Amino acid sequence: MSRNEPLNENGPLFFIAGLVCLGCFPIIYLTTRPVVWLHMAWTEWLLQALFTMVPLSVTFIILYYSTWHEERPKIRRIASAVLSSCVIFGVDLFVVILLAVGGCLIVGLGRVMGGN
Repeated sequence: MSRNEPLNENGPLFFIAGLVCLGCFPIIYLTTRPVVWLHMAWTEWLLQALFTMVPLSVTFIILYYSTWHEERPKIRRIASAVLSSCVIFGVDLFVVILLAVGGCLIVGLGRVMGGN
């Protein structure tokens, strides 16, 4: 890559938005732990809404207020940010599931190898 080529600024922006979206999961988990202990029927609906809407909203805000696609009309920019937020959320959710499965495998192998 030469110095005269324009930089692709979408890569770091998507990476930052993905990390912030990924960071929302443990923050929401830690703040809602007292609600989980209540074991009421409405808590699962509240938690599903929080674990979906907060990361999506944060990711949308980061993408919308950045300099990404400022030349586009407002409606197309909003639609593009919403679609990109959904893709980033899906990738982050997949990463969280992979981490949970990997952690379960490591704990399971440790118990098998350790004899406990």
